Amino acid sequence: MYQLSLSTVAAWQTWNNMWIPTSIDTLCPHCGRLANLSLTAQSHDPQRNTVSTSVRCPGCGKTSHIWIVEPGDGRDSSKRGCAQLCIFPQPRIIREPIVAPDKIDPALARAYQSALAAYNAGLWTPCASSCRRTLEGLVKSLLGDNASKEPLFQQLKSQLTQPHFVV
Repeated sequence: MYQLSLSTVAAWQTWNNMWIPTSIDTLCPHCGRLANLSLTAQSHDPQRNTVSTSVRCPGCGKTSHIWIVEPGDGRDSSKRGCAQLCIFPQPRIIREPIVAPDKIDPALARAYQSALAAYNAGLWTPCASSCRRTLEGLVKSLLGDNASKEPLFQQLKSQLTQPHFVV
């Protein structure tokens, strides 16, 4: 079983007084395609406080299984969520962030997450574009007021020749 980030949840609903996802955006464990998977036919296991369900990839048509561990109280909108969200089988090619996105500038975090999502989905052109945006944002955050309006290549070239620039 593989734990998914709660940020993969596209929509939540209340079911039997519990918050559960109605759909998630993740990679299909079978074909590796980034897909929106709709959760249906839930089954509650009160002894273990879990909800299990199955999802079917719209691309390859294969079925995966989802577990919602300790769903939040559906009578309280502030408790929307769950302790863990897991999928089986484990997706094949998920790259995890190397830094915590909440520790960096929000715009830079969005570009980084976009690059990561494109990479994980095998979308190479959008991945390259997002990587460039991430690198530009990183250079600007490192240089601050010293960032010039030159193209990224020129900024990197000029800064790499100066002794104060640390990579």
